[in-house]
Amino acid sequence: MARPQRWLEIYCLLACLASLPGCDAHHYFYRPTQEQYANPANQGLRYEDIFFTSLDGTRLHGWFIPAKGQAQGTLIHFHGNSKNISGHLHYTDWLAEKGFNLFLFDYRGYGKSAGTPEPEGLTQDGVAAIRYIQSRKDIDHNRLLVFGQSLGGTYSLTALARERRGVCGVVIEGTFSSHREIAIDQMASDDVPRPLKSFIATLLVGNQHDAAPLIGQFGKLPILLVHGSADSVIPVAHGDRLAALLPKDATYWRKEGDHHLVTFMADRTENRASLQQFLEHSLKNCPKK
Repeated sequence: MARPQRWLEIYCLLACLASLPGCDAHHYFYRPTQEQYANPANQGLRYEDIFFTSLDGTRLHGWFIPAKGQAQGTLIHFHGNSKNISGHLHYTDWLAEKGFNLFLFDYRGYGKSAGTPEPEGLTQDGVAAIRYIQSRKDIDHNRLLVFGQSLGGTYSLTALARERRGVCGVVIEGTFSSHREIAIDQMASDDVPRPLKSFIATLLVGNQHDAAPLIGQFGKLPILLVHGSADSVIPVAHGDRLAALLPKDATYWRKEGDHHLVTFMADRTENRASLQQFLEHSLKNCPKK
């Protein structure tokens, strides 16, 4: 009979916590580091260190990597919740050799970017990254692409909801449908019933920056949604929920047996070729501005 009493105590504690100003659990979504894990030069790529400002003035850092040869377009990468751009370089560096400029940037609090990560700030950082690329004089502003992975999938969508001029295609890989749902999934104890987990998540996690309400709102903009069926970090149910909300012209790749963010790794040459084909097709069919 001790368990119901313990759950009641948890309910009461959380209700008290929820009444405190600024009490939320969003900071658990972010795992930034400042360590440098890789460098474009080590991959034989030229690059520029870029510093730009977010909408609220926060100083952000990124890398601009020019395409090898004639550029087909420019891809803006929104990385996942851990490390920083140097720990995610391997997901996109190969695209420079296929003729794509790359812009990799760190959200506030990650790598060399100032500030502390939080949902509205990351959204503003994404908008600022798109606008920075739009301001460059050495690229075609009407041939932009966005690639968001994991946490970056969510914040690429929140940014695109505010700024998508020149964007011709979007790839979303392994992202969660809502902050609350992934918080429920990540609560470790199977001893706690799902209704209680849902109650906890509702108290402590907001839903103002979720992917689900946005992914169907981009009209005919080409969207490729990718999720591995064996993803243990963000269960494929999140991908399935997002897929049900996609516009009719969008595409869902439910990759059987794939784990978190492995679909386009170096040994997946066929998948990489298919991704390249999607990006090139999106650019070819982008409306003329």
